[in-house]
Amino acid sequence: MELTDIIPMSELTKIVEEIYDKFGFTGVFYKPDNFILVRSKEMGNNLCPFIKDNPNSLMICSVAQQILGKDSFDSKEIIIDECDAEMVKFVIPIFVGEEFLGTVGGCGRLADDKDSVETFYISKLTGKDEGEIKELAKSITKVSKDEMKEIISYIQGRVNPYINKYIETAKSMKKN
Repeated sequence: MELTDIIPMSELTKIVEEIYDKFGFTGVFYKPDNFILVRSKEMGNNLCPFIKDNPNSLMICSVAQQILGKDSFDSKEIIIDECDAEMVKFVIPIFVGEEFLGTVGGCGRLADDKDSVETFYISKLTGKDEGEIKELAKSITKVSKDEMKEIISYIQGRVNPYINKYIETAKSMKKN
């Protein structure tokens, strides 16, 4: 079973765009292997596209997703942490019973108790002047713990009805 068996791709695309439009995070659904299924067209800030497009710094994103994705799979819990650039990243695991279908989450904002991202580290990885990195980082908005709760609740409210409908349909088919 795959996530697209439960939630149509058109709806997954709507949800990731809502994560960006409503909350300023890059919205992403990941497959169980942590590869991207669908991502919002826009990213949460001006620095993330630069990181993503630079092969030397792409590990900032991929390592964080590998770790957080595995942690959410192992614990079956929502994980909120940071990437190596120190931006907030969160993943919500999606299970139907014991079957893991992937995660949904977002990244690209700064925790409200942080002053800045790791500009020196990003500069060293990319070879770009730290001043230019700092300039790109000015576009990063902050997010509070209370706002994170609201974001996660919203996303669960969008995803869970599909999972529940699938489970109910499967139960009714077993009865017949």
